[in-house]
Amino acid sequence: PGVAGAMKVPRNGACAQIAAFAAQFDPARLDAAADTAIRRAWIDTLAVTLAGRADPASRRLLEYVRGRQGPRMALSWCDGAQLEEESAALLNGSLAHVLDYDDVSLAMRGHPSVVFFPALLALAENEDCSVADVTAAYAVAMQVAAALGRAAVDTQYARGWHSSATTGTLGAAAGCARLLGLDASAIAHAVGIAVSH
Repeated sequence: PGVAGAMKVPRNGACAQIAAFAAQFDPARLDAAADTAIRRAWIDTLAVTLAGRADPASRRLLEYVRGRQGPRMALSWCDGAQLEEESAALLNGSLAHVLDYDDVSLAMRGHPSVVFFPALLALAENEDCSVADVTAAYAVAMQVAAALGRAAVDTQYARGWHSSATTGTLGAAAGCARLLGLDASAIAHAVGIAVSH
């Protein structure tokens, strides 16, 4: 108490286990089928984003984020404009989900790609990332969200929570932290921040 510094994360807690998994994930574990499935999910996400851009909610959100500037800019998938990174991720994810045709994970019991890809790709535009890096980060996000979904989905749905916003957010945090090359301690903090939201 009263001492500035990072909070200690318990070594055996769920957050530490997620962080260790994300930090140590070996992309060589992904076979050709997994790579193809992830690329197909990206194409599907982009397609539903383009389809959703005419929705009234999409138009309102586009007006809200249009012109936002920041030190890190990223692409709006619906019109090719450059937006502040966070705004681009918000817009792309919202448009991808507005028609509710996006992909579904039974393990997560939610819509993974609309949560993962907008955040991962906005980050990737500003980092020195390859397609393989994004693919590995997506795989981490999916594994984390699926594991959490299997553990909690029935209980959380009964209480009114939607997995895309809960386990999806935690998966996205782990995947983004992995993409940024954070160590396990920093990943645990990223996931902890996501939990608090």
